[in-house]
Amino acid sequence: MTALAARGGAIGVGTHPYSSSGQPTTTTTTKLPPRPKRPSEPKPTEIPLEQLKKNPKFRKLSSRWTKLIFALPVAIVSSYALWEKYDEQQAYQAALQAKRSLQDSSGIATTTATTTTTVDNVKPVSTETTK
Repeated sequence: MTALAARGGAIGVGTHPYSSSGQPTTTTTTKLPPRPKRPSEPKPTEIPLEQLKKNPKFRKLSSRWTKLIFALPVAIVSSYALWEKYDEQQAYQAALQAKRSLQDSSGIATTTATTTTTVDNVKPVSTETTK
């Protein structure tokens, strides 16, 4: 039961609960004519493939779908392989840091880095020696 019906008014007719005048408000509704139906296009499953291949909209969607089907497996496998390499690098860095902290705390060995270059002027190669 609505608040208006509780005060003795009919549902949808009467005063608005928030109006200051207390006068009955009436609303008129106009009925709109039904919308004309557009001629429906046939579904893509109802059109022959040769005719579909000529449709530029179908060709564009088909090309996008094909690219997606081929790209997803490559992206998934590549991301997995890169994650594996990242995980291995993190484990290697953690082991190397633990080894260095053990060596620093025990004071047994110190490492010095020497840099050598190749004859072809390629990237310098770093080698570590232990004293």
